[in-house]
Amino acid sequence: MPRKSDLAGQKFGLLTVVGDSGERKGTCVLWTCRCDCGVTITVPTTSLTKGLVKSCGCVRSVRKSIFSEPQWNNTSGVRGVHLKRNKGRSARWTAVISLNRKQYYLGSYRNFDAAVKARKAAEEHIEGSFEEWYLEWRKKTRRTKKSPDPV
Repeated sequence: MPRKSDLAGQKFGLLTVVGDSGERKGTCVLWTCRCDCGVTITVPTTSLTKGLVKSCGCVRSVRKSIFSEPQWNNTSGVRGVHLKRNKGRSARWTAVISLNRKQYYLGSYRNFDAAVKARKAAEEHIEGSFEEWYLEWRKKTRRTKKSPDPV
């Protein structure tokens, strides 16, 4: 059996190891760690040493704001909104959002502001049960080619 290394006092990302929690996950030691935000969690040795866990989860809100920034090649200035030019038809603004490696189509709009509003509405529901909200939203916004933008 490998010898237990003492991680107490060491810092991994935003987590500072307080000490051994006395618990085990299989053969792995669970360490009590305090995040810079003040939350205390227990983390397995391998998750700390391999860099798999770097915080209590508080950085998700920071990452969310980073990922809401448009990419360098985005011409609309709003992440997830782009102009789609169709041959023989007028150009339309398309809104999409990606979550868990899946892209959700939020609609095609004649008006740029309506596309942005759809994208912002989807962003507000990312933390909760997004897929349920998305299915309800699609039912509510279903329309024909001639109907006005729903948002």
